Amino acid sequence: MATWPDIADLETWLSGQSISTKTLNDQLPFAFAAALEVVQGDVDVTLFPTYNAAAPTVYDVPHRLRLAVFVFAHKMVTRADSPSGVIGFADFAIRVSQEDPDYLKLVGKYTIPGMA
Repeated sequence: MATWPDIADLETWLSGQSISTKTLNDQLPFAFAAALEVVQGDVDVTLFPTYNAAAPTVYDVPHRLRLAVFVFAHKMVTRADSPSGVIGFADFAIRVSQEDPDYLKLVGKYTIPGMA
């Protein structure tokens, strides 16, 4: 059964990413905890295909939500490179959006639209 990922799952996933080891060691536990909390708060488990009202705490976490935790944690760790929302390169800069379209695609199926 797939469960919510843990810090070891994230470390394995990030091992192929281009982040310095020092950055990972310093920030990863905090980024992971925050990312897991955000994703769990954004989704409605009753929309999971394996949700069972008779056993509401027993369900498989869809792979796309496990990936959403990793994407969000990765974004938080790399956000240190752009504290003002701008990443600068040699001759140009890119504005970093607060809304990550990849994250929104991953969790969108499991969220209930809210009223603004």
